[in-house]
Amino acid sequence: MEDIKDFQSIFEVLFETSDSIEHLVRLCDEFGVKGKQIHDANIASITKSNIIQYLFTNNTEDFTRYKEFLNIIDLSCEITQ
Repeated sequence: MEDIKDFQSIFEVLFETSDSIEHLVRLCDEFGVKGKQIHDANIASITKSNIIQYLFTNNTEDFTRYKEFLNIIDLSCEITQ
């Protein structure tokens, strides 16, 4: 539980809204999203409705179809300064 509280103190947690659901429907139509892909499309739609340009993930392949509006950052890559 402490980890969740730490996470929430650092990051803003975003939820589905009517706007993100509209984006989700459009993304499903545009990209032919089916089955389990709906979960990734839902994340992408939430980023789009909140004008978020970057998504950090371990599953970059799952989001490549959204690269037109979303920059996908692979969490497994080593970050250098």
